[in-house]
Amino acid sequence: MPGNDEHMTTTARSELEIVIRLTKGGPIVATEPVLDSDLAEFETDTWWSQCLRRGDHDVDVEDLDFAITPVRSSSGDAVIGFRVAFDTTDGCCREQLFARTRLEHVARRGARRLLADRTLAGTKEWVWELSSAAARPKLVAPRRAMRRRAALHYRVQPLAPLTAVARQQGPAAYDGQTRVFVTDAALALAEQISRAGASRTPPVETGGVLVGCLCACPDSGDMFIVVDDVLEAQASEATTFSLSYSGRTWSRISAVMRARVAVPEFENHRILGSCHAHPFRPTTGGLCDSCPSQATCDLDTAFLSEDDLLWCRAAFGGQPWQVHFVFGLDPRGQGVSAFFGRERGRLAARGFDVIPADFQFANTDRPSTAATRGGRTRG
Repeated sequence: MPGNDEHMTTTARSELEIVIRLTKGGPIVATEPVLDSDLAEFETDTWWSQCLRRGDHDVDVEDLDFAITPVRSSSGDAVIGFRVAFDTTDGCCREQLFARTRLEHVARRGARRLLADRTLAGTKEWVWELSSAAARPKLVAPRRAMRRRAALHYRVQPLAPLTAVARQQGPAAYDGQTRVFVTDAALALAEQISRAGASRTPPVETGGVLVGCLCACPDSGDMFIVVDDVLEAQASEATTFSLSYSGRTWSRISAVMRARVAVPEFENHRILGSCHAHPFRPTTGGLCDSCPSQATCDLDTAFLSEDDLLWCRAAFGGQPWQVHFVFGLDPRGQGVSAFFGRERGRLAARGFDVIPADFQFANTDRPSTAATRGGRTRG
């Protein structure tokens, strides 16, 4: 599937597992193994933050030997997270910590199994914990299989000229957060494409993929993201509450991207993420009593649903730079929007910077010797 750098071919188990109980402290009703494929996106997150964003642009994620270990509480009686670490060629250890909540999707997978065998029938209550299963024999299997290798294309671009013309949207980037720049034309096109389905009867979700490039600042070595175009998801299967990309959708997007990267000017372009709209209001019972006196409303539909998160994980799981727009409505029917990017192993709402569409980038494109998993580096 275009946009998916991760093609896991094994189901080898890590040393982590999910423990599910019906009540806190109650008996264990099930365990769900944390597979290597569940942890692959955390490995690429660590590669992005500890290599690419530190100026090591030629480090191949496939050459890193990751070690994943549980992180325990100060008392040692609970696993509160996990550590992803690797050694550099000069013997230094680099690592990143992730909270246990980042594995909630694995816990939900285990809960779905319990629903299927009716263990959870008649109750919606269940709790989960992260546990270490180091004593369990591991399956003997290769951890990952790479389809083919391809260079990680990126543009060499000083950051200062971009920040000088940028207009902040949403929360300001904090120290250590990846900077994301979106051209004003791409922002307008993303909203136009995403909200197009709202005018249909009945309204349906519409959207597309965000296109742009990875950039490396020659001064700091840091990498950042530029979104400068949007491709509409044509021939998709849409309802008011869902949007599914068909085979024809992906075929068209793939054809457009192949033609684009064949042009030297756009050689570094890739699919960076997606955009779509939720053309429905957060409530069906009308406005609340306090609504007329409030300037803004905290309720809106500009969020990533559980189905959205599953789709993002499937389509962009190997891409730590992925970003997504969601355009929604508040109870009054006014348009709202939210922007999401990966931060420490999860997709979280964040801000971005808007730049003019006619910004003149440095004419320096470079294919790194590094490769992303699966070889599909540009969509």
